[in-house]
Amino acid sequence: MYLNLVMDFMSENAYQVLKTYCKRKQPMPGLLIKLYSYQMMRSLAYIHAVGTCHRDIKPQNVLIDPKTHVLALCDFGSAKKFVKGEPNVSYICSRYYRAPELIFGACEYTTMIDVWSTGCVIAEFMLGQPLFPGENGADQLVEIIKILGTPNKEQIIAMNPKYNEYKFPIIKACPWHKVFKPKTDPQSIDFVSKLLVYEPKKRLKPMESLLHPYFDELRDQRTKLPNGGALPCLFNFTKGICGDGNVWYRGSVAGDTGAAGPTRSQLVQTWHGISGSLLYWLASEITVCALSIHPSPVPLMCVQILRLLGEKD
Repeated sequence: MYLNLVMDFMSENAYQVLKTYCKRKQPMPGLLIKLYSYQMMRSLAYIHAVGTCHRDIKPQNVLIDPKTHVLALCDFGSAKKFVKGEPNVSYICSRYYRAPELIFGACEYTTMIDVWSTGCVIAEFMLGQPLFPGENGADQLVEIIKILGTPNKEQIIAMNPKYNEYKFPIIKACPWHKVFKPKTDPQSIDFVSKLLVYEPKKRLKPMESLLHPYFDELRDQRTKLPNGGALPCLFNFTKGICGDGNVWYRGSVAGDTGAAGPTRSQLVQTWHGISGSLLYWLASEITVCALSIHPSPVPLMCVQILRLLGEKD
């Protein structure tokens, strides 16, 4: 007796897509990098919400439909649902995308190793080649240090409290803008820099990352694919992500009949004193909720602000 699974057909993976652009000696379009990055982070937000860590994110495990540009994670052969107090193997994840805490031998790591791996994949989209191409485990750490600099004692403890050797040659961090090509979008560089951080707890959480200004273009209803087609559905958050009974649709909220709402500038003026960090905090607290049955004005206004980020009047 056999169990057969029938799933959506995805004809390519991110490695193949990137290789195609490299053969043409063309960079991957910035909008596609942004679109794929958003969908990867949203995928992480879902699997992490249910307590699952992928543990092997790499371009070959990112499926892409070249027509619709819908993205999906695949190959959960290394995935694990973490159990508190239960140790995990540190020798996991493909080398180029292996988080530094794994290289330092940590066995009590978190889902933040997926965030690091995803940051590496996004950087590879931007560069056209791997960011940290280590030849072996030790060389992988060297490649990371070349860019992030030598980790200090506090950073090493944050990665693995049981690691006792702190003697490394002192190397200064390379400015992120020098890592990428001169005309690279500054927002994309800022986004990657917030994912590739030594301390796991300081990396952007997947759900919070979706609110980064880098993705403002995707929130603009006028944004189209390079072929003129519509973007895939990006904001149809379900109960599994947003909380009980809350749904968020791209360009609208539940119950929206299409009537004109407040403009972006009106919302910004209303909440003139709101800071970026507060906005991120609000988003994480209400988990990007839209309208509930009896919405209160505070989360509703927050959602409207988030919804219109990137839109022009």
